[in-house]
Amino acid sequence: MKLFFHKMLSATLATLVLFTTMSFTIDMHYCGDHLVDFSLFDKVKTCGMEKQIPTKDCGNELTEKSCCSELQIVMEGQDDLKFSYDTLNLEQQVFVAAFFYSYINLFEG
Repeated sequence: MKLFFHKMLSATLATLVLFTTMSFTIDMHYCGDHLVDFSLFDKVKTCGMEKQIPTKDCGNELTEKSCCSELQIVMEGQDDLKFSYDTLNLEQQVFVAAFFYSYINLFEG
């Protein structure tokens, strides 16, 4: 039973570390207030009603605002999981040295 809980806890913690360090982007295309397409990995498909860019540069044409909009949500993962021992203060360094010394001296040579 103890081995089962140990394996479950290990798998849970590994999954937690994986999902907290993973980055992903969610793309959404709205036409008006309606969600047309949603994508995690590819570019979203449009509804075909977005405003076309005119080929002529007349300047006399009235430009209409497009009813379509794109929303992109970016979730950045953690990149600072590596612990640096250079940032330990003096009390922490003394504790680590004393712990290491007392642990090594538990065993007889």
